[in-house]
Amino acid sequence: MFYRIMRWIVYPFIRIFIRVEHFGMENVPKNKGYILAANHTSIADMFVIAVPVKGQICYMAKEEIFKVPVVKWLFKALGCFAVRRGKGDTEAIDKACDIIKSGKVLGIFPEGTRSKTGELGKAKAGVALIAMQTKADILPISIKYSTGTFKLFCKATVRVGKLIPYTEPDEEESQRASIRRISGEVMDNIAAMHQI
Repeated sequence: MFYRIMRWIVYPFIRIFIRVEHFGMENVPKNKGYILAANHTSIADMFVIAVPVKGQICYMAKEEIFKVPVVKWLFKALGCFAVRRGKGDTEAIDKACDIIKSGKVLGIFPEGTRSKTGELGKAKAGVALIAMQTKADILPISIKYSTGTFKLFCKATVRVGKLIPYTEPDEEESQRASIRRISGEVMDNIAAMHQI
């Protein structure tokens, strides 16, 4: 409920300060849990994505954000949860799996951090590990700002790609190879939309 209220409070401000265009909204799944994977340059990314995705998006966010009490309260109320980056946080992975299995949307930024230039980085292992554990499909989303990264009154182009269905690895494919394959497919899809 709080997420829905915040969505409608923030939305008018987003429309005032950012000129947002959305494409591919017909690709957003309905009534199922899945992984939403998008590139990341700004905190504004969460809000420009929230427009085409009607249900609540539960974001995995870096642990450092939750050290500020007010921010911690706000992010938790919005359904976000902390992950300790670079430490193999199995508790966060379990939480992510529970979200998807309950039919909700897990939001994750595969690169693991914000890009300061707007250029795409490489995906960390998280998105692939969660997909492998839940067998969840992945929805790739490209966010591109006219100024490279978010600035007031810039234009944001949000492209929603086709759902990437989960496929079981071949018997000969190692876990490491599966992670590379899934991560690569996600970022390739985002990159293709980013170049339009």
